[in-house]
Amino acid sequence: MKIHPLALISIIFCATISAANADDVVTPYPVQDSPTPQNELNQIQQDWLTQNPDFVTPQIVNGQPVNPPGKYPYMVRAGGCGASLVGPYTLLCAAHCSSAFSTVYIGRHNLDDGDETYETHDVAEKVVHPDYADQTGIDHDFMMVRLKEPSSYAPVELNADLIGGDVELTVMGWGTTSSGGSASSILLEVDVDSMTNAECKTKYGANSITEDMICAGRTANGLTYDSCQGDSGGPIIEKSSGKQVGVVSWGAGCADPNRPGVYARVSDQLPWIQSYIDLWASGPPPTPAPAPCEDTPNWEDSYGDGC
Repeated sequence: MKIHPLALISIIFCATISAANADDVVTPYPVQDSPTPQNELNQIQQDWLTQNPDFVTPQIVNGQPVNPPGKYPYMVRAGGCGASLVGPYTLLCAAHCSSAFSTVYIGRHNLDDGDETYETHDVAEKVVHPDYADQTGIDHDFMMVRLKEPSSYAPVELNADLIGGDVELTVMGWGTTSSGGSASSILLEVDVDSMTNAECKTKYGANSITEDMICAGRTANGLTYDSCQGDSGGPIIEKSSGKQVGVVSWGAGCADPNRPGVYARVSDQLPWIQSYIDLWASGPPPTPAPAPCEDTPNWEDSYGDGC
């Protein structure tokens, strides 16, 4: 099965693929006729996808409805993706969701409830991480989104510390709860445990996992807990502090104990993320005054430069 990028975002299902070899690398993007290799990692990923067309990307498996509604006020519905509010005008999302939306919804819980109170925002700008390659790569899977108007909801705090193994995390989204199921209309959450990158490389192969990624999953009482396709771009947080540590990025299969979910690591790119939060903190730049400035009725010197 060949998966189109829009299908990765909007069609939610689970699949299982065969065990990876030591050098296997996975990617959520289809190979184009003439891709532009970005680096050695991306070329390995491209070759892997050619041999494994049944790859799928991260929904919540064995999760529970978020209770109470509004528990995560920063959670954003962005087309078939999730995102998080990180500043009044700023969202953090996954780069591979860049074509998924032009309007977002903040404060949603039950997508079937027409009486819910929530915000609808038009998107003014999207900035994909400069080291992300949408045709051949899964590293640096970050995108910053600027809203046209500010949100009144409280943003999530971002984690600056390195997350190692055995840290309890929580991931949320509107994905399915079973293989091949339909998307959930209720916001779901699931607790998972982080693992070290060294351990994760034994699951996916040495070339698959970079310092820009976090792996997490959980198996208990005969069940495996995971994020999977359909929640891409949404936040994964440290349960104890509530700080966002990652962005839902990719995985191979759903709720496979040998295939943890993989997330873009926030702390690794925090300076880049913070630069856009700061840049957009006060909204769009002022409109330049028409010339001649002083002779224009009701003219306001928005730049403070006299003209």
